[in-house]
Amino acid sequence: MKSFTLIELLVVTGIFSIAIGSISAIFVSGLSSQRKILAEQEVLNQISYVIEYMGRAIRMAKKDDISFGGGPKYCLSGEKVNYETPSDSEIRFRNYKNECQKFFLSGYTIYEQKNYDTGDPSFPLTSSALKITSLKFRVFGESQNDNFQPRVTIFMEVERGGKKFQFQTTISQRDIDVQY
Repeated sequence: MKSFTLIELLVVTGIFSIAIGSISAIFVSGLSSQRKILAEQEVLNQISYVIEYMGRAIRMAKKDDISFGGGPKYCLSGEKVNYETPSDSEIRFRNYKNECQKFFLSGYTIYEQKNYDTGDPSFPLTSSALKITSLKFRVFGESQNDNFQPRVTIFMEVERGGKKFQFQTTISQRDIDVQY
């Protein structure tokens, strides 16, 4: 019968401990990476939804002109205007249902409000888990006084878990901006 010496047992135990420690470190590192990726994916999913939702509404906006079937009164301050940005972080327009609609940043949340002219409530589009640090709308070709198709560029900066993400997209109005 053959037996092991104390030194052989110590060497095998040491090698086994190093192997298990290395495998455990790789496993913990993998879990940590997976958590970060899932958190980033959640941010991308939420922002993708918000940008798509706002984009669809902005794309379908109508010229604010009551003589052309716009409705009983103007939503915007000018006649024959497609969009209005009272501040960098707010956009107003007449939607395809002839409702006055706006998107705006309040605190760290993006809100939507339909019929803002009658005081209807606003609803959050982003969750409290996201911190929207910046929302800007840049409008080009919004009035009838130019020959450009209306376009809205949305800039957004989001913070989550100490990491910042920046998003940008440009949307053109669906209806052709015909002068009349």
